[in-house]
Amino acid sequence: METIDKKKYTVEEYFSLVEEAEYKLEYYRGQVYAMAGAKANHNIISSNVNAVLNEKLLEKNCTVFTSAQAVSINDDSYFYPDAMVGCESLQLDTSQTRLLNPILIIEILSKSTRGFDQDRKFDLYREIPSLQEYLLLDSESIGFQSFFKEDGDLWRISSGHSIEQTIPLYSLGLEIPLERIYRKILPFEKT
Repeated sequence: METIDKKKYTVEEYFSLVEEAEYKLEYYRGQVYAMAGAKANHNIISSNVNAVLNEKLLEKNCTVFTSAQAVSINDDSYFYPDAMVGCESLQLDTSQTRLLNPILIIEILSKSTRGFDQDRKFDLYREIPSLQEYLLLDSESIGFQSFFKEDGDLWRISSGHSIEQTIPLYSLGLEIPLERIYRKILPFEKT
């Protein structure tokens, strides 16, 4: 992640920048980060996960959000996850651009965001009281890692790397075949 400059921004200054920006800007406690464009496999995986979730949640009182929807963390950090799900009564900020109560957040890992998404973002997302599950999908190989909040602050971890596996989404009471998430991806780049 690359800051747009070294200046510390107030939340109000960040909101002004977002209104004028032609691209997504994330905010983390004074720093503003420009979101880079994603590679094809990242976008394919994102489209697939949103399609599968929309299909499976069609009859439930849950809403699937794409990466165009921001999430708010303690009024000092704002991010654009690759996908989110909110259920029951959705809570949005006054501008209706930031979701306040997701139960599931999904990030698709790429080379440039992997470390931040796995560590610091997960630390921050856990500050959201409604969050029950955090799912990481790999865009450079087949694989997932899921964190589900059980009693208190205990998180259950599940992972997989086989196309025949399913991703258990405990927060939604469903499973998603990994094959559906990685359908139509391009060959992975050799490293």
